Amino acid sequence: MTTLLTRLLIAVNPYNIKANEIGVPTTTGDIGVALTKTTQLVMSLVGGLAVIFLIVGGIQIAASIGDPKRYAQGRSTVLYASIGLGVAIAALAIVNLFAGAIKGGN
Repeated sequence: MTTLLTRLLIAVNPYNIKANEIGVPTTTGDIGVALTKTTQLVMSLVGGLAVIFLIVGGIQIAASIGDPKRYAQGRSTVLYASIGLGVAIAALAIVNLFAGAIKGGN
């Protein structure tokens, strides 16, 4: 049974990444701290993806070479990446507000 569980864990996490190595809280007595740390991790991933899509959209616009269809595709990529980043920042602000309220507010 142990070997089956070990194989399953290796299949799910082939690089053997530990939660505390990437900033995910493993134990905490305060839900506000856990919420804040988890949100920071998710926001760093979302921010990285948004920057990548902004770059891709910029490359699409630059490579359109006068083709209106390709220009519109690049423009919409930049627009939606910007909107997504704005929504993610707003979500971060809301979560930090609630986490501060849970922690006792400062």
